[in-house]
Amino acid sequence: MSRFSANTSAHHLHQTLGRVREAGGALRVAWTLALDNEWGTPDFARRHAEMCNLLVSTISEIQSLGPVQRDRYMRYVPAWWAAVTMPEQNWGAEQSARHLISQENLDMLATAADLIAGNRAGTAAAPSGNGLDQLKAQCSEWLELLRDLPGDAVRENLREALTSQVLHLIWLIDNADTFGAARVAEEANSFVGALASAGVDIPESQPAWRGRWTQAAYGLIFALGLFTTGTELATNAIEGGTGLVKEIVQTVENANGS
Repeated sequence: MSRFSANTSAHHLHQTLGRVREAGGALRVAWTLALDNEWGTPDFARRHAEMCNLLVSTISEIQSLGPVQRDRYMRYVPAWWAAVTMPEQNWGAEQSARHLISQENLDMLATAADLIAGNRAGTAAAPSGNGLDQLKAQCSEWLELLRDLPGDAVRENLREALTSQVLHLIWLIDNADTFGAARVAEEANSFVGALASAGVDIPESQPAWRGRWTQAAYGLIFALGLFTTGTELATNAIEGGTGLVKEIVQTVENANGS
């Protein structure tokens, strides 16, 4: 069984809010313990911002449910939002974090997470694979490629943007126990789209780099398919020459003029 059996953004939102609630004590202390980082630091702010991303992803997945289920769970969204953003709370207040969210609202978040996992298994919203190491290896290859790419192949500001994006993806992989598989898959899909678009910038006078770009994109897409759908589905899609994996690869190849 994958380590991400409880693998949706909603599951990991529930997990962290549960940790905050169980920590008790002042909100600042409880969040510090739950996010395992010192309050007020840049990394704490980054981690808390990812909690907002988990909430956004959760809302998006609930919106994709049938009307009855969607309406039922959307009623709890304001409570989950208030628990993450604390609009009426003071970080330094001594009020116990146990009052951050009720057990009922937390339980409904867990129920929504299980429903999303059941409905979206094998998709970016609920990845079925466990190939984090392979996906991270592909990201490392992209860091090397972006570093080695000559200045006349891709604009410097575009290279910097792609580098920042892949570094954030690696950070999410390293923190998958906190933010989950779905956020990794979501960011990886975004990076694949950015690569397909950026590949157009590589001039025809750089055929070797165009080829390396396409090959690296293919490797990343394979690793992402493996991670998202599971080994058998990803392998069959590529070996059979069918499916979305091939379509994305062809898009990259066409953009590069291969």
